Amino acid sequence: MHGLLRQLGTVYMGYGNAKASDPATLTFSFPIERHSVALSMVDWKADSTETADVFRMEAMSLVVIGIYIHELIYSMSFDMGLFSRREEEERSLMAKCVKAGYLSCRYCALISAIAELYVVFRAGRGSLACGALMKLSAVQCFHLHAEVPTSHTILYQGAAAISSTCCSALIAVRAAAVWAWDTRIVTLVAISCLAAFGTDLHISFSLSSSYDTEHGFCTLIGEHSNLPNMFTLLLCDTVLLACLLTGLYRWHQPTKGAHGFRLWSVLWNQGVLYLALASVTEVPALVFLFLNLNPAMNVIFTRPLTVILVLAATRFHRSLHAFTPNKTRHEYAETIRFAAVDIGSR
Repeated sequence: MHGLLRQLGTVYMGYGNAKASDPATLTFSFPIERHSVALSMVDWKADSTETADVFRMEAMSLVVIGIYIHELIYSMSFDMGLFSRREEEERSLMAKCVKAGYLSCRYCALISAIAELYVVFRAGRGSLACGALMKLSAVQCFHLHAEVPTSHTILYQGAAAISSTCCSALIAVRAAAVWAWDTRIVTLVAISCLAAFGTDLHISFSLSSSYDTEHGFCTLIGEHSNLPNMFTLLLCDTVLLACLLTGLYRWHQPTKGAHGFRLWSVLWNQGVLYLALASVTEVPALVFLFLNLNPAMNVIFTRPLTVILVLAATRFHRSLHAFTPNKTRHEYAETIRFAAVDIGSR
């Protein structure tokens, strides 16, 4: 051990030892006895690294957009039922609000996806309305490398941010209903959703973009300011899911070993699954924004985050409605009230 320490004491990391043959990699040699140990450190700001990260991000985005469009087409019959329903059948304001939230969740994500596809395939072929696209969707273009004049990054804002906030609103309705619309719980979930929506508006107005006619791309300023928005979304979903799961736990404790009735099991399992999905998608997105490695890595998880949460929330919505097939109306709130009736009160 002492011999090893003496050898380590001779190690030096002067600038003369550093090699930078690859602009994206810095290599340092450590002379320990007769061997040389090379440590490689990625330079996240190098043009080659950013270009590779953007290509990976674009491929991931196109895959998840394809999955979302497939899901949208597959479940279009449910949406058509909502659109074709007669207005007089909507007996409560809550039913109308939940219907609007579900449709906003679905079609804001679609608007964002279409705008992103437009920018990806249109960049470099003429002028783009960068400012309008930024406010409308979640897509931005920015220059990464002189040899790659048009590259794209996803910015979690605009229609994509609203769709994720609508997902949280659908969960909020469940949480409030399970607590029998307790004023304290309703106030808490309302504040959480309003905070998330407020940061959506803030990020939309705090960013700017313009078209660079020389290189044929949109310049983006301040993408790192999306950090408060992502943090608020994570906090909002945590509060909502905590309210939902604790409310369900009041009626039945799964640790006792006895199985709850079927509707309770559906609500509990969906709540736990949404919590897992939110953690898997939102936490990495927040961490990479905090690290601020480069613009591409800052937002690499935002498109999967949006699509996964929208798919989960809307599928949960449809499955809960299908739980009561004898009902002719598409009233999510009425289905939740049905859960409260079955559970009973304590």
